[in-house]
Amino acid sequence: MEVVEEFIKGNMDDLIKECAHLCKDVSDVYGTLTLQEGVVYEGCESCIISTALDHLNLPSITIRTLSGELIEFTKVNDYVFEVTNSSVTIHTVNSLKDYLSDLVEFGIIDDESLKIISRWLIGEGNPSK
Repeated sequence: MEVVEEFIKGNMDDLIKECAHLCKDVSDVYGTLTLQEGVVYEGCESCIISTALDHLNLPSITIRTLSGELIEFTKVNDYVFEVTNSSVTIHTVNSLKDYLSDLVEFGIIDDESLKIISRWLIGEGNPSK
């Protein structure tokens, strides 16, 4: 997770410019964005984090939910960033497994998506990047 935080800190001006459509009041995030497991980041913060992940070109996989929305998972050491069109959430690899089971239970993803992500997590799947 530190690699993402360091990238954000070192490139904050450029990231804010790339996220100008969401970052209206940059004083809310400038210099204060700290990444923590379990926190749901939205708006400007979400855009900054997801843009940083794109720049870092880390291993990721994208799945489609049963409602048609896309979720991208990006692995950073022992953490996985869950990126949707409206938020970013950081999970540990271990907590993600339980979370994915909950997504299946609530009808958000199917068993096949769960298997694909699980294989990807242990290095047997084909990441999208």
